[in-house]
Amino acid sequence: MLTCSFDATSVTSLRRAVERCARAAGLDDLAVFVFCLAVHEAVINAVCHGGGRGKVHLWQHADRLSCQISDQGPGIATNLRHPPCPEPDSSNGRGLWLIRRVCHDVTITCDSAGTRILLHFPLHPPSQPGANTPVTPSAA
Repeated sequence: MLTCSFDATSVTSLRRAVERCARAAGLDDLAVFVFCLAVHEAVINAVCHGGGRGKVHLWQHADRLSCQISDQGPGIATNLRHPPCPEPDSSNGRGLWLIRRVCHDVTITCDSAGTRILLHFPLHPPSQPGANTPVTPSAA
């Protein structure tokens, strides 16, 4: 669906491209917002902490959208990969927490090539109450 490089100057146009892909995949307005927010947070982390640039690869499966955001930065410390809920007055530390709250599955890989964050987002939320449904921002 989408493969491109990004840096700080292209974040806005990348977000629009991700939004177009999410809509084309059939996500409703709220799901588009939530998915784009998760991808945007990972992209901003790459810009701020991963060397200022990176790559996005977005593809669709039958039941989900997947997006890999990669950079050539130093990686994310193991103890920061599953952050707790940030304090309300904290000025940072929300990106990975938010990503993990709204995506169905998140995998973070760090090695000598850099960091890769792989996000999976369901195209159709489970119909059973209490099923593994991503949390929307209003419920987080």
